[in-house]
Amino acid sequence: MFVNGERSWICLNSNGVVKLDFELVVFGGVLKDRHGVWILGFNKSLGHYSVFNAKLWGVLDGLRILQSQNYNGVVIRVDSQEALQAIQILKNIFFRAYQAYSAALVEYQSMEA
Repeated sequence: MFVNGERSWICLNSNGVVKLDFELVVFGGVLKDRHGVWILGFNKSLGHYSVFNAKLWGVLDGLRILQSQNYNGVVIRVDSQEALQAIQILKNIFFRAYQAYSAALVEYQSMEA
């Protein structure tokens, strides 16, 4: 799992399902290393949610696990184009907000100097 002394990229496969007779939503995921070897799996019941929300919760929980384990990067795989688009939109929003914050911080620091 280490490449040149650093942790390698991990693959996060996430999915959400609905049990129709009870209308309960469950999500889960699997983390694999760069060779496709299983690292761990996870799942959780959400209650009454949409499958779309379950897929996003699966990605979020997987990312939390990866962050707690100090991995450097992740490849996210989810079987929902809608969920992938939502993740991409959020990533772009957070990236632009981070850029604006960084620029404001540099400007503030130069004003203090």
